[in-house]
Amino acid sequence: MGPPLSLVTLKHWSLPLIIAILALLVYGLAEPQSAALRYQRDALQAGEWWRLWSGHWVHLGGIHLLLNLAGLALIWLLVGHAVSIRTWLWFIPINTLAISLSMLTWLPDLAWYVGLSGLLHGMLLLGAVWIWRRGQSEGMWWLLLLLCKLGWELWQGGSRSSTAYLGGEVISEAHFYGALWAGLHALVLVAWQWWKQARRG
Repeated sequence: MGPPLSLVTLKHWSLPLIIAILALLVYGLAEPQSAALRYQRDALQAGEWWRLWSGHWVHLGGIHLLLNLAGLALIWLLVGHAVSIRTWLWFIPINTLAISLSMLTWLPDLAWYVGLSGLLHGMLLLGAVWIWRRGQSEGMWWLLLLLCKLGWELWQGGSRSSTAYLGGEVISEAHFYGALWAGLHALVLVAWQWWKQARRG
């Protein structure tokens, strides 16, 4: 007899729950503390390196936070099962670091950035690639939809209505960087698995 369904469900959702709790805790901080955590170019150049990771957990406001958490829940529902928890635990800090370093290198005019959306795009791409790799066609469709969304955003830029609604500018490049580095991460994982199988063979 296996474990109760509730325990299986809780275990499956434990990682997004931890992410949500962390984001909520950061949201509950006073303005000076949260400002000390956001991605901020001049502060990073002054040596405040923790902002490379912590900035992704800060949000513009309650609406921004709720939209990101809703996106997290949807992405986890769609692709969370496709990748092992161990892989997600490696992927999340690496992807957020890569997004921040990309912004620092390629967006010199971007003074500051907050939010989980770059990471969420990366998570969706990695999960979609893994599902497609297993021969499930829905992974291909999610990947195509994501690539179309990214292409549209880079062409048109952030939506003005979203900017007014969220209280800040939508940084479409962060979405692109999250997906770009997730794609490279997926290639590394595929190459690693192929190499292990070749050694066994």
